[in-house]
Amino acid sequence: MQRPVILKTKLLPPTFRSHYVNRSLWELSGGRGNRQRLISIVAPAGSGKTTALFECTYHEQRPVSWLTLDERENDHRRFWRYVVHSLAQHTQPGVEDRTLPLMTEFSEGAMISFLEQLLNELDQEDQPLAIVLDDYHLIHNSEVHEYLNFFIDNLPESVCIYIASRTELPFSGMARWKMNGDVQTIGPQELAFDEVSAAQLCENLLGYPLSEDAVEKLVQRTEGWAAGLQLVLLSMQQGGQDHLSNYVQIRGNQRHLADYLFHEVMAGLDQELQQFLLRTSILKRLNGNICRIVTGQEDSGIKLELIKEKGLFLIPMDVHREWYRYHHLFADYLVTALQQQMPDQWRDLHIRASTAYAQEGWMEEAIDYALLGERYELASDLLDRHVGDVIGQGDFGTLLGWFKQLPDSYELPFRLLLLQAFVHSATSDFMKAKALLDQCEARLSHSSEDETNLEWVSGLFFVKANLAFSSGQFEDWFSFADNIQERLPKDSVFFNFNYNLREPFVRNTSFGLKGVITDTTKKIGMRIVSILEQHGWGDSLICQYVVQALAEGFYEWGELDACANWLNRMIAGNRYREVPGLLIPYRLTLAKLKLSEDQPLAARAIVLETIQTVQEAENGYVHWLRPLRVFLAYLDLEEGNIDEAEVILQDLKISMNQRVTLDHALEILTLARLLIARKANEQALVLLTALRVQAEEAGIVNLAISSIVLQARAELGRSGPMSAAVLLQQALRMGEPFRYCRTFLDEGEWMIKLIRYGLDSDSNLAGHGAESWMIYASGLLEIASVPLKAKMESGDLAVRFGLTPKEQQIITLLYRGQTNQGIADELGLTLGTVKVYLNRIYSKLGVGSRVQALIKTQELVFGQGE
Repeated sequence: MQRPVILKTKLLPPTFRSHYVNRSLWELSGGRGNRQRLISIVAPAGSGKTTALFECTYHEQRPVSWLTLDERENDHRRFWRYVVHSLAQHTQPGVEDRTLPLMTEFSEGAMISFLEQLLNELDQEDQPLAIVLDDYHLIHNSEVHEYLNFFIDNLPESVCIYIASRTELPFSGMARWKMNGDVQTIGPQELAFDEVSAAQLCENLLGYPLSEDAVEKLVQRTEGWAAGLQLVLLSMQQGGQDHLSNYVQIRGNQRHLADYLFHEVMAGLDQELQQFLLRTSILKRLNGNICRIVTGQEDSGIKLELIKEKGLFLIPMDVHREWYRYHHLFADYLVTALQQQMPDQWRDLHIRASTAYAQEGWMEEAIDYALLGERYELASDLLDRHVGDVIGQGDFGTLLGWFKQLPDSYELPFRLLLLQAFVHSATSDFMKAKALLDQCEARLSHSSEDETNLEWVSGLFFVKANLAFSSGQFEDWFSFADNIQERLPKDSVFFNFNYNLREPFVRNTSFGLKGVITDTTKKIGMRIVSILEQHGWGDSLICQYVVQALAEGFYEWGELDACANWLNRMIAGNRYREVPGLLIPYRLTLAKLKLSEDQPLAARAIVLETIQTVQEAENGYVHWLRPLRVFLAYLDLEEGNIDEAEVILQDLKISMNQRVTLDHALEILTLARLLIARKANEQALVLLTALRVQAEEAGIVNLAISSIVLQARAELGRSGPMSAAVLLQQALRMGEPFRYCRTFLDEGEWMIKLIRYGLDSDSNLAGHGAESWMIYASGLLEIASVPLKAKMESGDLAVRFGLTPKEQQIITLLYRGQTNQGIADELGLTLGTVKVYLNRIYSKLGVGSRVQALIKTQELVFGQGE
């Protein structure tokens, strides 16, 4: 994930100004000992909300995380990225690396997973914390409201959130919070200046006190409105106390009063300073250099100092007083006046602002101002330079917002058109993505064949591949790919785009086709790799992800040699070491291979070494430690180390309280295994049922089958083999079309016994038309019996019990789950002859039935009993 540019001025609280008046607003929020989760400050512009926020939190005996919002935070990922950075100075180091990558993917539960991790981070803090969100009225995105509602609903008791807004807060939980006493609301009446505080403000601003009568009239006329009071006093500074009577006689609402008073204040300034204020009014953040570029005046820094000295609503945004903004009311007045008095300069000023912000490295602001100035070529150029960072951060909402501001009449540069298609594909708007790609192909057909053209083809190739994986429609891409003969150049954005930021196995992503593995998908994967390598993109991330998906698919099929070969192709490229989304799936698949070869120590060593690699990395990979540690718990459970596994899961706060989501599938499955090991089968079934439903709805086959398999194991412990076999049959029916193997066989002996039980005609589970799954289940038993056959052929059993070669064949088939008739058919014997052989085998083994013979064989060969 790219490191974004964070505007630190947004994360700093305001500083006290010389005319500040302490009005004990802190007490309005409940004061010390307050246990409310939300302090809401809702009042019109100019009411002193920001000052109230500052005063309330200034007196709190807790650190304060401050965030001043603007319109760009309507991209909910950007919103939460700023929240995390505002919290970073008050939480454990590395909170950004542990949380932000979780929300970059566009999976259904990614944001909830991110929020849960962030809440866990806050819950681990020893000290209380206040979170401040200023200017929340600028947020209109329902997703931001929804996720913030969830966040507030689950805040630890030690955290309180303060929100200031001009409009009522739109959270669905407000009524409930109020009923529970979790909300304290501060409104305009509480913020209004009374005569005592107004008198103090007058003396602070004017340098001398006003009479009680004058203060009373002033408060009555302004209704204690903070901005109105300050405006009157600023006008008095310029026109003298004799003008006070004129102001108190003005009729109309606060807006009329403000406009009149702003006009009066401006009228008292010289023409040059007025022009400076108007030209800089469009700037959200300003300093001397920005103002110099926008106005063309070299003494801009001096003018800012003069404006500050006059108290003209210039608010410092950092402790060093290098960056400022105009008060929102004053800025609104100035912008309106600019549009009325200098309409011909509107576009030019915005273009100058774009240039100024670009020089400061604030590319998002530069793009915004270029669009407002209708300089679409400039906006496109800036966007092209910055788009890689935005995509790397996952701010697709911001990108789509910029694209929407471009008029239909403007023809996007080819690469941006491709990027727009890519964003729509990544956000599952496949129809829009397809339409944009059709435009790209049409434009290509009318272009000349030069190096730029080849770069376009390169980008189109990748975006169409991404759409194919996302939508599952490959034919169009294959048709396009088959007509490309050149060895094309690499487009840096698409070539390096990381498609997996949190899944421990690629098979759960679009590149694993959600666990769907068939001969067709295998051919598709191998063909894609061949095409990519043919065009020189064998080490591109998209190619590497397909290679890893193939390795995981071959493992599932039980083709372990093929799995190892595809993993070796990952090693050959060495690219996987740079990308944790490849490194972790590669290493975990390798560990599973070692487990299948009965090498648990090697598997554990692989996982521990990967944990060390991630811990030593400096690229924000720390969130990958979680799935690695969960897999360690899985290894502990496989080895019977239940206590050790429980310690790991407790340390990760993985419990029954955890929300069940597909993004947490490995955690839920491992927790279910622990619960089953603890004989808490009812609890395990609750988790597994929820996970199964979600997996089936999302069409993620492997997670659905894994959930049912463990449901069967839990049911086996709760109700016995009959109920468990019913569930197992469901899993087998689901897995049979895809030839799933290791999901079943990796479970070990309990699974083998349950499959044999399900195939036993006495269980009455075969039913009508069940032949397909029965053949499939018998095949699984045959694969599982390969180690048994090898051990039997070594002659140990034959020597010990005097079994003949024919009897060895029969007991091997018996172990595979074959019926008596099946044994007869395979060996060319009659049914009666098979029964005779079986009776001899039972006698030699000292048992009296088929089941006892199987148990005895298992115990003798593998040292395992019932």
